[in-house]
Parts: sequence; structure tokens; C-alpha cells
Amino acid sequence: MDLKTALHVLELTTPKIIFCSEKAIDVILDATKEKNYNAKIVVFGKHASAVSFSDILKNFNNEEVENFRYVELNDIQKTAVIMHSSGTTGMPKGVASSNFSIIILGQDENLRRENSTSLWFSSLYWLTGIMMNFSSIVNGSKVILYPEFDEQMTCRLIEKFKVIFLCYIYINFLANCLKN
Repeated sequence: MDLKTALHVLELTTPKIIFCSEKAIDVILDATKEKNYNAKIVVFGKHASAVSFSDILKNFNNEEVENFRYVELNDIQKTAVIMHSSGTTGMPKGVASSNFSIIILGQDENLRRENSTSLWFSSLYWLTGIMMNFSSIVNGSKVILYPEFDEQMTCRLIEKFKVIFLCYIYINFLANCLKN
């Protein structure tokens, strides 16, 4: 994500919490500073100016995790999260997802991959990246998140980790690579 995109996304929404990867953290910090915006930033990895998601998880023991109870909602149709499109046809658009849609996603039989390994390259600020990650958490599957698509590395990862799920667009890329 570049600074222009990050600034655009901050103009669309006013998030209380921003989750991002190590790759995007510096851009996110620059954008929030430029907009004088004070959101809590959680990074999947490590950064001195953000809270590490791993550190959050370390604050809870197994008993606390097992006894966790979610907050009962009065209206499950209310917006739970705003994700963004990839911006393929222009700047990213905000996509509001309700609590209900997230519950349904977790129950989608087509996305059930218990005890399996998936591989994808979707950015965490893309709708598909968030949906696939959430589905994997709900269904208890392993995920390999690789920063960018590379034919040879993809084949190595599939073989090494016995990947059974790969987003269709990358299957097409691999098929075209084999043709050549």
C-alpha cells in the first residue's frame, strides 16, 4: 500500500483500530501522522511504534482463552468491520460487513478446511485477504501467507506444506506458466 492509498482509506473511514502487516506499517504510520489521526495500530509482526498482535495474544493464558465469551449484540446487522476492495479499477472502496455476514462466512461449507493448509497472497487490506484469514481462524486451518506471487516459490510451498487450497487466480497463473 502506498501513502496515497493509505490517505484515501483514512478519508473513507475513521477506524478505532487499524490492523496491518509489517510491510505496510510505515505507510500507515505516515498516513495517520499526516492526517493527525490517533487510531490504535496493531501489527502482524513487530514494530516499535505499534502494538504487536502476538504480544496481545501472549497476555492471555489457555484458561482465559477457553473461557472467553463474546459480547451479545442487540443487532447483528450492524457494521462489525470495514474492509477494502483491492482497488483494481481505481482507488479502494470501503466494504462494510455486518456481524451477521461474518457469522455466515464462518459457517460457509465451501470454505471449511479443517486440518488443511491454504496458501494465498491477498493483502490484509483487501476484502479477500481478510475473509480468507477469518475463515481459516474459524475453521482451524493452517495458512501460508506469502508476500507476492512467484511461480517457483508457489510450487515449492505447495509441495513442502501439502497445500490443498489455492485461490483460483493463482491456479490460472500456474497453469499458464506450465503452458509456456
